[in-house]
Amino acid sequence: MMVAASEPCVKVQVTGVAGILGTDRSFLNVVLETTRADVNAAALANEAGEDRRLALGRTGVKLNEEHLEQLRSNIEELLRAALEHPDDDGVWTTFLWTAIDRQDRRTIKSSPAKTNRSRRSSPAQEKKE
Repeated sequence: MMVAASEPCVKVQVTGVAGILGTDRSFLNVVLETTRADVNAAALANEAGEDRRLALGRTGVKLNEEHLEQLRSNIEELLRAALEHPDDDGVWTTFLWTAIDRQDRRTIKSSPAKTNRSRRSSPAQEKKE
């Protein structure tokens, strides 16, 4: 596991064949539980009349190694810019993002990169084919 910290952000990248084990899994569980607490606190604050913004989305995309790295790099660049140039009139906002392969990359045959992403299917759709 690789951890790089820059106040108040922590970047975690799990490496190795064994995957998430012991301490790594415990750390990730703490991050997820803290996020759950943040979501619940914001929802309760909204019910009490406060103005709290809460956005949550989940999607699956099919990306080769190059496009995955490009997406990760773009997200990290946006977050780094926000950390380096905070808004004086802003409020603290938590961002949690993940990029998780749902398939073993070693089992995917290499092919030329496709540019038409709208025609790509999800892992569930591929199983049907």
